[in-house]
Amino acid sequence: GFDEITPVLGSLLDILGSTGCEVRFWDHDLGGAAEPCLSALADKGDCDLEVREYDDCVQEVRECARWARLKAEAGKKTGIIVPALERYRDLIIREFSAELVPSSALGQESAEGVFNISLGSALSNEPIVSSALDIISLNLSAVELESMRSIVNSPYFLADEAEHMILDRLDRGLRESRFIELSLSGLQKAARRFAPLLSGLDKRLSLWIKALKDTEGRRLLPGEWAAYFDSLLTGLAWPSSGIRLKSSEYQALSAWHNLLGEFGGLDDVLGKLTRAGAAAELRQMAEDSIHQEESSAESPVEVLGLLEAAGLEFDNIWILGVHEGALPAEVSPNPFIPLSLQKKARLPRSSPDVVLAFACTAITRVLESAPRAVVSFSAFADGAERRVSPLFEGIGKYVKHPAPLTGKRFADSVQASSSLEDMPQDKGTALNEAELTRLRGGTSIIKDQSACPFRAFALHRLGARALSTPEAGLDNMDRGTVAHEAMRFFWEEVLDSERLAEAAEQDRLSGLIRDAVAKALAEFHRPGVSQNMLALEAERLQALLEEWMEVELARGAFTVVEVEKGYKIHIGGLTISARLDRVDRLRGGGKVVIDYKTGVCSKDYWLPGRPKEPQMLLYGLESGFNAIAFASLKLRSTGFVGVGRDENVLPRVKSFSNDKWREKIEGADNWEELNERWKETLRELASEFKRGEARVDPNMELKGNDFPCKFCELTTFCRVFEAVSVNTGKEEED
Repeated sequence: GFDEITPVLGSLLDILGSTGCEVRFWDHDLGGAAEPCLSALADKGDCDLEVREYDDCVQEVRECARWARLKAEAGKKTGIIVPALERYRDLIIREFSAELVPSSALGQESAEGVFNISLGSALSNEPIVSSALDIISLNLSAVELESMRSIVNSPYFLADEAEHMILDRLDRGLRESRFIELSLSGLQKAARRFAPLLSGLDKRLSLWIKALKDTEGRRLLPGEWAAYFDSLLTGLAWPSSGIRLKSSEYQALSAWHNLLGEFGGLDDVLGKLTRAGAAAELRQMAEDSIHQEESSAESPVEVLGLLEAAGLEFDNIWILGVHEGALPAEVSPNPFIPLSLQKKARLPRSSPDVVLAFACTAITRVLESAPRAVVSFSAFADGAERRVSPLFEGIGKYVKHPAPLTGKRFADSVQASSSLEDMPQDKGTALNEAELTRLRGGTSIIKDQSACPFRAFALHRLGARALSTPEAGLDNMDRGTVAHEAMRFFWEEVLDSERLAEAAEQDRLSGLIRDAVAKALAEFHRPGVSQNMLALEAERLQALLEEWMEVELARGAFTVVEVEKGYKIHIGGLTISARLDRVDRLRGGGKVVIDYKTGVCSKDYWLPGRPKEPQMLLYGLESGFNAIAFASLKLRSTGFVGVGRDENVLPRVKSFSNDKWREKIEGADNWEELNERWKETLRELASEFKRGEARVDPNMELKGNDFPCKFCELTTFCRVFEAVSVNTGKEEED
């Protein structure tokens, strides 16, 4: 294992030799040049060696894990040698755990003892230590909700499973209330509101807040802070007695206590610190401290670096990540020693010759540690193409893109099955009377049934909901809501086209818009939205509505008869609530249904069969209309997008008879037939939902961002993408 002889070691060997001891170098002279080593390596061309090329690092490590599992199942001692182990470490742990112990992915079983990796990681990366550092680093000010959530939802902080379940309700309440930041006192108030059963958590939070207040602004020595941090964690019952620590967690906990003791001994070095300064110093020490898990049992699979493999013997070895940039390593001479002296003394990494000689020596030694070897590299990584290390060119058997081995990960098991499991079910589970009376969701029931029957079933009958992620400032939904409200206030004041024209002639239009925008924003309340943000939104809305009113002024005479009016619709045995943005009455007595859209809109959203936006069409079931239109509220592209019975009902809106859009609809040659097609479609969708039709059947006619699965939160529930992959035998194209 002495691949490089230091001057001290060389002197010792000289003295031993002068006293009569026999000194021999194993197999070859380690102090020589690279050429003899290359020759020795080339002589291994006839050995049982295979060089494999993979597309990327993930595929390479995954195949290596499958290979290691097969060897371990055969009772073979296997070595995985990685020249750049620090780069591959996390990927190896993830893939080897998933392959060798599949249930570890669900936390049901540990991968301890199944494989061992020689390289440790920073102590701060250990979950239990990271939890402690997060707790002691928290102060009284507000932090991001996700940061607070990760601290209190840590298994090392939670008292038990029941507390975890109640905290999930608290988390949902905070998200729905659109909190962006939260302090400890704010968390305590929210817990009392959303999760009053958490009396144990309330007491711990009170202790935590008191401890922070007692030390606020104080400067103490590291020894005092170490005692304070330990007392705080103990008072918070950390780590929780509700979980059973694994051996690796006990070792990390012990290392944490040792680190606290080491920090406490730095009084003369660091002097007095604030709490934040002490926590930062302790975190830095944890990041600088390398923690290596100890294992008493011998593992069938050993993952080692080049140096750690010295003197070990295996039945099989796999040398991972052997590309031209990793072996030989890059030349890296010491910057504080003259380069000529380094080359003369052959210091490590001082010249290409020294680096090459070391690489040849190490690889030759590794290949002699097992009768069979596999060498692999990824052809593409870090945005660049790579070749195999020149040390292995022309040696062994070269295999490009080897056939994948059979894996045992959960994902592999699903994908290897011929089909998804089918539950025999002759018909859907129809809604009963109790469900009908408490049905919620309004027109979105029909919209979701049209997009995908399973989506409607999961959302409106099972109550499946994704957790929202609050964003700082106003998101697109907020902007749409405020725009709708501003339009409502405006038309409640103006009422018709005549008053609109009068306001424009008298230069009162901008003032009316300004008042409507102010009322809309005055009713908007959400955490994390500053007055400056609202002022900017007011400017945007002012410009948007002024541009839109130019579109309204170009219309014929009309009266706004309904604004945000709610009503009940009876369809297909369902009674659902609906609300229209606006209904106008024309001079001749006809009606126009208008829906404000701040995003993309298209007439294709009303195509019979499976309309994407059916809520406006539902109005025609009980009260007919002469035209239907989206009001596209987008700066510099405002306008109506719709279709009507007659020409010129709205600017740029054609009659159905003269619209090329009619060619997309079979069996409808006039306005009346189109309305009948709409009614048939809506009744059928409602009947499907009531019958319990819940098949996974997204509307494939919709493309791009309109495709129902594109942003659906239920895809892991319905497993639609697994069904596509299994049934077609290829990845989804769109």
